[in-house]
Amino acid sequence: QQAPRRLVTVSKDDPDALVKGTYGISVVPSAFNGQEEGPVRSVSYLLHVTARAMRMVMEGAPADDSVKANTFRRYRFATPQWNQTVVFSLTVRSGDADLFVGFDPSLTNKKGFEFSSTLYGSDVVFLAASDATRRAHCNETTVDENFECEFFVAVWGFKPSSFSLSVETRGGGAVGLQLGVPRE
Repeated sequence: QQAPRRLVTVSKDDPDALVKGTYGISVVPSAFNGQEEGPVRSVSYLLHVTARAMRMVMEGAPADDSVKANTFRRYRFATPQWNQTVVFSLTVRSGDADLFVGFDPSLTNKKGFEFSSTLYGSDVVFLAASDATRRAHCNETTVDENFECEFFVAVWGFKPSSFSLSVETRGGGAVGLQLGVPRE
């Protein structure tokens, strides 16, 4: 016997729908199939989102995925922390994938990206809080108006690849170093 199906639909005409912002969805196990006692050992679910053809990546929750050669996967990261450094890390398990980051939701490896790393193997894009390009798209005004800053990521499969994409925010900005001057 299967668990009951639940369908949640949020239309743009719904007065409670978010105009700007992010929805969070949680899948929590509960007793079903007549099981009243004891722990639920597993929960199966299918989540289908039709609002955008991209996945969301969240800080502290790496996205494990794969990509075919000459195709890409797109992701969205949103944060209200406009004054934090953001680090996108692509750990390639097999193949060769490249990392592209920007502020255009339609970004690909050919257009719409501001930052990229195309080294063989794993890649990192470090966006300092003080970076002028980043500040033009993610600043205090952006957060006041939209409640968050949006970053869009494309992972391009130079070769068929499996990977993990993670994001981290850090306080402060980049530390300036000078040649021959020790830093304490």
